[in-house]
Amino acid sequence: GVSATPTFSDVGIDNSNPKVNENVLFSAKWSSNATLDSYIFSWNNTGSWINDSAVAFGSINWTNLTKTVSALHKPTIGWMIYANDSDGVWNNTGIQTFTVADTAPTDPTDITGFPTTLYVGDTLIVTASGGTDADSDTITYHYKFYNVNESAIRQDWSTTNTYTIQASDIHDTIR
Repeated sequence: GVSATPTFSDVGIDNSNPKVNENVLFSAKWSSNATLDSYIFSWNNTGSWINDSAVAFGSINWTNLTKTVSALHKPTIGWMIYANDSDGVWNNTGIQTFTVADTAPTDPTDITGFPTTLYVGDTLIVTASGGTDADSDTITYHYKFYNVNESAIRQDWSTTNTYTIQASDIHDTIR
């Protein structure tokens, strides 16, 4: 006779908040009153559902496989594992999900706009560039202007990359 549907338990992942380019181990424990035959892993990491080729169970009843997350812009990824037994009876874990975490951008590699001499009323313009973001998010740079001699913040962190030199800044170093 035909066996009962294979059953699963202990479905999970080892990294519930992965970032792009990080590995995730997907697993499930399976049982059947017939011999477990093979399993297929499926996920929508690319935006479309893709099934891996079938893999034979062998001597263990666990499906354990590692994948690298490549989805950009922090989506929710769906995944599932299908399994069948020697009688050809199939079951699946149902769709499981996780959300790709944000990856902070790298620091800028270049900061330009530091003239050697500025006068009162001149505008210091600084431009940062060269940072990268693994998620392909737009990078917004923030600037802070600081009077080194007076240990004073002249303009706290903001997206404004300019500072107008004041009379109080005469002969001082602004960073």
